[in-house]
Amino acid sequence: AKNKFFPDAKQATSGTDTAAKDAPFVFSLTEFSGATDASNDAAAVEAANIAAANKANAPRTIFGVDDEEYASMSAAGQRLWSNVASITIKVPAVDVTDTVSVAPEKPSYTYTGKPIEAKLVVKVGDTVLTEGADYAVSYSNNTNAGTANAVVTLTGAYTGTASATFAIDKADIALPKAKTGLVYNGKAQTGVAAGAGYTVKGNSATNAGDYTATLTADANHAFAGKATATVKWSIAKANGAITLKAKSKKAIGVKAGKSLKAAKAYKVTANTSKGKVTYKKTKGNKKITVAANGKIKLAKKGLKKGKTYTIKVKATSAATTNYNEAVSKVVTVKIKVK
Repeated sequence: AKNKFFPDAKQATSGTDTAAKDAPFVFSLTEFSGATDASNDAAAVEAANIAAANKANAPRTIFGVDDEEYASMSAAGQRLWSNVASITIKVPAVDVTDTVSVAPEKPSYTYTGKPIEAKLVVKVGDTVLTEGADYAVSYSNNTNAGTANAVVTLTGAYTGTASATFAIDKADIALPKAKTGLVYNGKAQTGVAAGAGYTVKGNSATNAGDYTATLTADANHAFAGKATATVKWSIAKANGAITLKAKSKKAIGVKAGKSLKAAKAYKVTANTSKGKVTYKKTKGNKKITVAANGKIKLAKKGLKKGKTYTIKVKATSAATTNYNEAVSKVVTVKIKVK
């Protein structure tokens, strides 16, 4: 600090400097030197002090006040210290590398995607230092999850460096919900959406069925602390359609005991699912039967020759990978016994 010193002190015959008792502070840096007596004036004392300071092993004591203290004095006090000069006293900084301690206020933080600068507690002994005034901090590896570093460089009254580490934990991601209501449509569909912080496999398909998507978090994220997670999803079968029509509205002649092929009695005009088609009689004389393949057969006995009988038949398209079972409307077929 800059300090005022008192060069015009009169030395009493006792050898005690009368200025010492009036000085607000005394630096015990030196002792007063130089032969002076009560008749010395300021110039003589100053010259003596300078001469003494230039001699080896001849230090001197400086009595003084700092600028702030001088400004706050009364006019009389300022007059006492008016014949002054300024000096700068540089106090060497203390290397506290071996005694300084550094610790983060919190041992861990959560990944945010931005650099994290942990607040530090820096002490020398029991003294808590102030950032900016006593030290500066530089950070490294302090954005991504892992171990971040903080290096403290001491300044001001201290020199030296110290370091500390703190953890950056992975940020948790909520599991995405599976899309519901998906129905087979012949195109690829996505059941679990991709998102920030993770990748997805097995989240898209075309065929109906049950699926499991596997999610893998990146280096900065986790699913409840785990690197991977799974989400189940599905595509429902579509409803198929089958259309059955009778070949003729007129009666078809068939001899008793004989059969009529399905293709001559009715025709499937539409089968969306392309499932296997089977036939079934729903109504009609029990002497006339319909096989699963649609063939109509007349019994040898029990049917009256020349009479026309009416039967009701429906067709069913079996379920497939992507379609549910489909059933046609009932059609009417007339059979005349020959």
